[in-house]
Amino acid sequence: MSFLSPLFLLLLGVCLLSLRLPARRRWMLLLPASWFFYACHHVALLGLLLLVTLVSYACALRMARLEDGRRRRRALAAGLGVCFGLLFVFKYLDFTVLGLCSLLRAVGVSCGFAGFGLLLPMGISFYVFQTASYLVDVYRGDVPAERHFGYYALFVSFFPQLVAGPIERSGDLLPALRSPRTPDAREVAEGLRDMVRGFAKKVMVADLLSGYVDAAYGAPQQAGGVALMLATVLFALQIYCDFSGYTDIARGCARLLGIRLTQNFRQPYRAVTIRDFWRRWHISLTRWFTDYVYIPLGGRYRGRARQCFNILVVFLASGLWHGADITFVIWGLLHGVYLVCETLLGGRADRLPRGLRRCLTLGLVCFAWIFFRAEGLDNALAVLRTIVGNPAPAQWLTGLGLTPAELPLLCGLMALVPLLDCLPALETGRERSGGVLVYFLLITALLVCRCLTLLQGASPAFIYFQF
Repeated sequence: MSFLSPLFLLLLGVCLLSLRLPARRRWMLLLPASWFFYACHHVALLGLLLLVTLVSYACALRMARLEDGRRRRRALAAGLGVCFGLLFVFKYLDFTVLGLCSLLRAVGVSCGFAGFGLLLPMGISFYVFQTASYLVDVYRGDVPAERHFGYYALFVSFFPQLVAGPIERSGDLLPALRSPRTPDAREVAEGLRDMVRGFAKKVMVADLLSGYVDAAYGAPQQAGGVALMLATVLFALQIYCDFSGYTDIARGCARLLGIRLTQNFRQPYRAVTIRDFWRRWHISLTRWFTDYVYIPLGGRYRGRARQCFNILVVFLASGLWHGADITFVIWGLLHGVYLVCETLLGGRADRLPRGLRRCLTLGLVCFAWIFFRAEGLDNALAVLRTIVGNPAPAQWLTGLGLTPAELPLLCGLMALVPLLDCLPALETGRERSGGVLVYFLLITALLVCRCLTLLQGASPAFIYFQF
């Protein structure tokens, strides 16, 4: 079930009925609704979600009952082993085995394996990381083991953030699920604002930009280098509006249900360094890797060389988390190298003008996006070769599949992004009429764009659904 489907709005309407129930009973409606939401993607994969939920729930309770450190570590290892084992089988098994076959063929050994072709469960990386953080937190004693299965199952499968985050911590989300608030008028206005903003980002910006990006990356040699550079910038906007749009909708839905989710984006393209970028982009994932990988490895407290090594490990893992392909590995390592260079330079780069640092950061981020967007390493290398060897500035319009009449629309879409990030909640009182007009025009434009997309036979899924 997509956030863009009428069925989702119907499901949300049913979930809003939970506000009429006592707070301690709301999980009884939200949990089956969340399972139904996930089953609509693929009913067979609901069993996988339930397995991860049951195993992590049982292992956490066992750790809570045990006092012996060794036996507690075994319970932790069992829980993490099942969760990450399932993630490996469904997401990385083909990648690993095919990589080994490539090595065998390189040394002259025949290998005809074509992959198992397992279906990738939607959102598995998100809910596995969420349950893994819960198990580690229980082991450390940071949070108590949740004894109420209903609350815990809802923590794992809460439908607004189940498929593409944000990755929530048990210390934040579980108390909110146990004692959900009834939202007041201000929170309802903020929740609706977030949902409208998220739908607008996805439908009016990300989906419309995707056609231009696909045209250039689908035939890089014909597009020309200038068109490909512009397509990469457009992809930077597309993926931001696609992913942050999902998060805005998720946070808005949760706010209407009386629950606050983690902020996942803070205008990342205004960053002045790569470190600043990762404090603004996919904040919940950055926090997860910081707390459960970077700090346990020693962080920055074991010397400069060890700190640089830890950074590279974290971003290698981040690249693999995003996808089982060498392009994601390169994307992650590029960001790791950027951060290592910033670490070694110290504060020397701060002497540059702020605007120049912002442009340099955006350029580095966009260069890495080439590997993230490309359909495999060959496609990424073809894009880079075309940018360097065949700029073809005269054909940048045709390379993007863009007509002169569509150029003002493209400029308008790019200008819309910062305006959406600053969209205020609908106020009551003296300023109400102006706010109502803004929302009326925005929702009207959103519906028109959605209809045009459907008439063209295209309805792109959220990009991060594949992770």
